Amino acid sequence: PGIILALLLPLYTPVWVLLFAAFVATIIGKMIFGGFGHNIFNPALLGYAVVGFTLMGVINNAGGLFNASEVLIDSYAGATPLGALAANKQIDYNILVKPYGDLWTFFIGNYPGALGETGTLAIFFGGLYLVIRKVIKWYTPVIYVGTVFVLSWIIGAISGDGGLWFPAYSVMTGGVMFAAVFMITEPVTTPTNILGKVFFALFLGVLTVLFRFVGSLPEGVGTSLIFMNIFTLPIDKFTGVIRTKRFQKPGGLYFGILSGLVILLALYTLIKAGSIYTAFIPFLGWVI
Repeated sequence: PGIILALLLPLYTPVWVLLFAAFVATIIGKMIFGGFGHNIFNPALLGYAVVGFTLMGVINNAGGLFNASEVLIDSYAGATPLGALAANKQIDYNILVKPYGDLWTFFIGNYPGALGETGTLAIFFGGLYLVIRKVIKWYTPVIYVGTVFVLSWIIGAISGDGGLWFPAYSVMTGGVMFAAVFMITEPVTTPTNILGKVFFALFLGVLTVLFRFVGSLPEGVGTSLIFMNIFTLPIDKFTGVIRTKRFQKPGGLYFGILSGLVILLALYTLIKAGSIYTAFIPFLGWVI
């Protein structure tokens, strides 16, 4: 989990914190389940989650969520874009984007965040290279990012801003792109068949938006991915039945159940987020 784990953490993370995260990732995240190929959770993500919940104060005191270019130009106060969204509960370009410049700033990665998550441009070309070399499949990242993009666009439209800047902001900030290319394509903790990968990416995209807009944690990616790791095996089994039965019973039933769950979860997310981010339909908050 070494490189991925390092990229999940900020630049000024103390070495001992990184070593502790690596210990958690290797021993608890991997070896305790029987070693490589048997782990339930993504080891790097588990190590990151543990230090994120227990030692984030230490990381912030060591330098905060700056990347190298921000240290050189000293232009930001260190608040992450998603932190601004969580704090203000407003979908406003002047609040979410303007303090950092424009959307191009997010694309090239010149904003506060972890080492790996801020470089959208580099991640894109890295993912393109992996697809060309047939290391990863293209549809898993595309479905995940597309789900986050579409749901964010709908939430923005509900709030009164139907522009494309907000879904672009949602995709380029935080760990969406990094997870899409380097984490949900990991072969051990994600489904193995095509249909399983599709449903996994759909569920993950919806949960990311749900945790990001409704939950107390501004990021949403890590929490949703750890949660979905638990359901990798059931999804694999259900979609495996669907493939072998050619949509006959019980395959068709499983397909309907999974599709219905995705739709219901997406509707729930839109209703809850819509009740928070717009004053036009406050009654939505009473529905669920």
